[in-house]
Amino acid sequence: MTDRSLGRSRAARRSALPLALALAAGGAGVDGQEIRWTGMASYSRGSYVFDAPTQTVSLSTGLGLSWGRLDVSASLPFLLQNSQLVSQVAGVPLPTGGADHGVLGRRQPGETVGTGRQAGVGGGGTPTTQVTYRDDFAWALGDPFLSGSARLYEGSGVLRSVLAQVSTKAPLRGLDSGVGTGEWDVGAGGSAFAALGTTYAFVDLAYWWYGDLPELELGDGPSYGVGLSRAVGSRVSLMASFFGAASPIGSMDSPASVGLGASYIPRLGRSFSAGMAIGLTEASPDVSIYAGWSVRTR
Repeated sequence: MTDRSLGRSRAARRSALPLALALAAGGAGVDGQEIRWTGMASYSRGSYVFDAPTQTVSLSTGLGLSWGRLDVSASLPFLLQNSQLVSQVAGVPLPTGGADHGVLGRRQPGETVGTGRQAGVGGGGTPTTQVTYRDDFAWALGDPFLSGSARLYEGSGVLRSVLAQVSTKAPLRGLDSGVGTGEWDVGAGGSAFAALGTTYAFVDLAYWWYGDLPELELGDGPSYGVGLSRAVGSRVSLMASFFGAASPIGSMDSPASVGLGASYIPRLGRSFSAGMAIGLTEASPDVSIYAGWSVRTR
């Protein structure tokens, strides 16, 4: 596993799962042009700030191209979700309330937002504590996620590389999709990779500018992730990660989660990974599990 291959799976999506995938990506780094095909399947479940749970199945695939010190990538998710209360913001789930997002702006810290728990209809109640909840699964195409990075430093010592990065979630889907916001999210930051023997460390820091919803202003702010990965033999790595971010919604706790996972490298240019993450606050899913892969060709 190399620091360059770690950098190709961007953790700037502000999620413990992409961070774990970044730590899991394996294979030797090479100079010159390279094409990558990546994918991830995940399942998450959480009640967030609501009194009913949202379950999300995500199938995402993407392509990347690197040459020299530059790298660009794009991915597109397909989502199966049982409510419209959780939207993809900067590429990760955030409980916005969907079409009823104005309720989140009026919510008091610590308050549980009611849903009525009635399939296909709103639950009534006061507008400050009630949102529409439709407990039936529906497929939806998500917003594409685009990123680019440049390696500012690369070495063979403890510090292996430093990258500068920009990322964006393009507004392909609006609020009526049940998974999008209809607005651009843009992030910029950097990452650093270090190695000591067979132990690798990863630090990511980014600042995000979020597109506001019609009745809910999302506050801009930083996100950060750290991770450790250790090789077990020549083909397997174990990893642990932590993710946090400033809360985009003033009445909501800041997102935070911890993750554990493993990766397997059957041969050069191929890697597979799997793991799980546990949410630590109301802004994150209670639990998430994932499996991913990466295939590289010159």
